[in-house]
Amino acid sequence: MHGPILFKFRALLVNSEHLLVSFVLLLVNSGHLLVSFVLLLVNSQHLLVNSSDIWNGSFYIT
Repeated sequence: MHGPILFKFRALLVNSEHLLVSFVLLLVNSGHLLVSFVLLLVNSQHLLVNSSDIWNGSFYIT
């Protein structure tokens, strides 16, 4: 009697475990995406600063 119920419960546990793993992987991926985006922002900021320095003629100093 308890067999099928236990089996269904185990299947449910395994499914929710897979769901949890998928969710964690998704979080990790979006974390990486966020880091990449921040790095991109920082790089473009540096690029802006460098180009404005060049326009201002301060590269003659170095």
